[in-house]
Amino acid sequence: MNMFRSICLVSLFLTMAVGCSPSYEDIENETPTIRIINNAEELSKRISVVNKPVKLIYPDTSAKVRSAQEQNEPWVLLADVETPTVSGQKLSATQVQIVGTNVYVSYHKRGSDHLGAVEVFDVSDLLNPQIISRIEFLDADVISITVDEAGGVEKLWVSLSDRTHGAVLRQIDLLGNGAFSNAVEDVVISESLSGSTETPASANSVIHSDRFLYVTAGKRNGGTFRFDASTLELIDAQEYENAKYVATNGVDIVSLAAGNNSELRVFPASGNAKTLNIGSITHQGVGADSLMGKTMIHFAEAFPNIAFVAMGQFGVKGYDITADNNSILTEQFVSPPGMLSFGNSNGLASDGEFLYLANGADGLSVAHIPENSSGELDILYTFDLADETGASVNHVSATVAGNFVFVAKGLEGGLKILQKTVLPPLPPVF
Repeated sequence: MNMFRSICLVSLFLTMAVGCSPSYEDIENETPTIRIINNAEELSKRISVVNKPVKLIYPDTSAKVRSAQEQNEPWVLLADVETPTVSGQKLSATQVQIVGTNVYVSYHKRGSDHLGAVEVFDVSDLLNPQIISRIEFLDADVISITVDEAGGVEKLWVSLSDRTHGAVLRQIDLLGNGAFSNAVEDVVISESLSGSTETPASANSVIHSDRFLYVTAGKRNGGTFRFDASTLELIDAQEYENAKYVATNGVDIVSLAAGNNSELRVFPASGNAKTLNIGSITHQGVGADSLMGKTMIHFAEAFPNIAFVAMGQFGVKGYDITADNNSILTEQFVSPPGMLSFGNSNGLASDGEFLYLANGADGLSVAHIPENSSGELDILYTFDLADETGASVNHVSATVAGNFVFVAKGLEGGLKILQKTVLPPLPPVF
C-alpha cells in the first residue's frame, strides 16, 4: 500500500521557525512548520509556584462533617502554569501524560485555525517544576499524545489535525532527558484508507501498546489504524465512522465511535472483534453541533474489563467489554444524577484509589468506585481551584505513586499541579 511519509529536520534556534524540504510523491513545497525551544529558563517563566491548600467542595451533608478535616488535611495546589502562546495566540491544553518525573502536555488552538504544541515538564522537584522543552506546530492542532515507555523513553507520537493533510500521525524522537529532538516523521492517515478520496479531518487519539501504535481518525471516513511502532508501517485498519478514541486494558484494544448511537469496538488479543452499543454521547453548551466535544475511554486497574467512558452531558458510565458481539450494554457504573450543571465529562484518570472526572465547566470531581463491581460512583468532592471565568477541565492525569494529579483547565485555566491528601473515612451521618 502506497503511504505518504516524510522525515523532517528542524532547527533548534530559539523562536526560529524552520520548514524542511522532504521529497513528496504528489505534493510539492508543502512541509510541516515546526519550532523547537529547549530553553528551560525562558519556558518556565509561565510557572507560578503556589504550594497552598485548595478549596474542596463536598456534596450534601459531607461538607458539614468534613469542615474540620479540610483545614487539617488539605489538598495542595503546588503550581499553576499559564497556557502557552504560539504565533501570538493562546492555546488550550488537550491531554496530559505522566512518564516518571516527566509530564507531557499537549495543546491546540480552538476554532478553525491550526496551531499546536507539546511541552515536557521536569517535576522531579515538585516545589520547583521546570518546562524543559517545547515543540510547536504552526500548521496543526495536537489532539492526543502517547510516549514510548518500553526500554526507556525514546519517542513521542502525536495525533494531529493538519491544515493541509488532515489526520496525521507524527513521530518525534526524544533526547536523553525526554526533551524534543530535531527528528520528526509523519504518516498521513488518508493514505491508509481503502478506496476513499475524502481526507479525514483529524487523528483523534493514539496509544502505544506492545509493539504497535493504534490511531483513531475521521468522522465520515476513518476508523482504527494499527501501525508498527518501529517502522510506522500500516499493519491493518478497521474502517468505520465517528472514530474518537482508543484505549487498552493491557490485553484488549478498545476504540470508541461516538455520536447519537455510540459503540465500543473491542479487538481482543485472541478471538474475533466485536461491537458493543452504548447509546448517545452528546455535549451541552457547545453550540449547534452537540456531537462536537471531547470524550475518552479509561481502564481502572481494579476493573480491567470495565471501559469507563466520558459521555459528555451524560456524565461517566462504565461498561463490561466481555459482553457478546452486538450487545446493547447497560452501564455497570454511572456518575450520580446532578453531577453536571452546565459542563460535560471530557476525560478520566485513576490512581489505584480514586477515579478522577474532568467535567469541563463543572470542574474536577474525585470519586470512589463501588467495590461490588456495579452501582453509582461515589463523588467525594470537587475542586474549586480558582475563580477562572470560562475555564474548562479538559483532561486529568494522576500518578499511582507520589499522590500527584495534573489538571488541564483549557485556555483560561492552564495547567494545575495538585498534591492529594487521603482523608479518613466519613463518620456516620445521623
